[in-house]
Amino acid sequence: MPTPPIPLEECWRRYNAWVDAGRKYQPAGDSLGIDGKAVQRGVDRLVKLGLIEDLKAAPPGFEVKAVTEQLDKHGQTAGKTIKYGHEVGGEFQLPAGRIIGKVTAQVGPDGSIEREWIRHNWDELSPFQVAELVREFAAEQAWTRLKASPLPHSTNEDLLTIYPLADLHLSLKARSDESGEAYDLETASSLFEKKSTDLIAKSPTGGTALALYLGDWTHQNDDKNETPRSKHKLEVDAPIFATVNAGVQLAIKFVYAQLTWHDRVIIKVLRGNHDETSWIGLVIGLHQHFRQEPRVIIDLGEADYWFFRWGVTLLGAHHGHRLKPEQMAGAMATECRKDWGETLFRLFLHGHLHHRIVLDVLGVQVECMRTLAPPDAHHSGKYGSPRSLTSITLHKEEGEVSRAFVNLDPVLRKAETAETLELLSYAAA
Repeated sequence: MPTPPIPLEECWRRYNAWVDAGRKYQPAGDSLGIDGKAVQRGVDRLVKLGLIEDLKAAPPGFEVKAVTEQLDKHGQTAGKTIKYGHEVGGEFQLPAGRIIGKVTAQVGPDGSIEREWIRHNWDELSPFQVAELVREFAAEQAWTRLKASPLPHSTNEDLLTIYPLADLHLSLKARSDESGEAYDLETASSLFEKKSTDLIAKSPTGGTALALYLGDWTHQNDDKNETPRSKHKLEVDAPIFATVNAGVQLAIKFVYAQLTWHDRVIIKVLRGNHDETSWIGLVIGLHQHFRQEPRVIIDLGEADYWFFRWGVTLLGAHHGHRLKPEQMAGAMATECRKDWGETLFRLFLHGHLHHRIVLDVLGVQVECMRTLAPPDAHHSGKYGSPRSLTSITLHKEEGEVSRAFVNLDPVLRKAETAETLELLSYAAA
């Protein structure tokens, strides 16, 4: 509670005693039986109200703390010094978002509050209040969004077109003399944007699209630049923040491109051994961007294995770092027993191995998808398979009905000659 002001009658009584005591506060207080500081507060109030002509009123927000007079050799007032300080008392305004934690008061002999110390802390909001504040903040922002074309005229609700995206390895650093082709964040982004757009145009129009991220979307998981489990050192082109940011922007553009070709888009992001936690940035970024788009559905599950049913086809997906291809059919049969028995066709897609491998296991077509990324220095000479993107179209009653491909030129290295080596040696010298 604020300290009540001293009545004017009491202020004048203290002022007169102060004048009679030679303008000294403590002697005046002794004559009144109160503390000298209490006398000073009465005088200060008259000063602030402008009722005393021979003292300059304190500026707004301040009060007179002390008045010192200079006397001449005859004992007459020759000058006066007034000391001001921040005003004490009045109503305290608590800053927004804060709560009072502790109050300490200094009380004078007359029982009045002379000084107060107020400690305030941040108010502790519940998670629901925090979520509401974030929602309100987001609603006020002018989000920049691309615009998708209208729904395609030719559509077929029975079709599902899968776009398996395996091992793009954004920020992988490869040099042409080691891998046969230079590769970095900018190169990977431009390559994916162009080839994915071409792939969509080759796929059947209408129906539902499934953007299936099979892991290792980014080459590194954090700025340690090593694989999280094996601690294998990685050569990268950009820090993790720039890598994740570029990956989210690239994926957003890919969804908009799919919306121009298909009725709706389902998104599923799986972690790999390189992006064990950084994959979260991709799925959350996509979810936030498309959270109010009814034509986009995002699966937020965290499991390493994912199963999806489309009519008579059961689909499984996994990066491939925790389960061997020969084991994937068994995992599907064990975890999806009901759907396994009710479907006619079964397909399990994975990445991790960077080249196409197709196995028929227990009636399941287990397929490793190719990548767009060239081998880095560590894998140079090991991964020599073609690079491509593939879309797989399923019909609810007929199973797989078509595929589309976009191929890249193979990585070609040039053999050195004695003449070339001689020129290189001369240049180095």
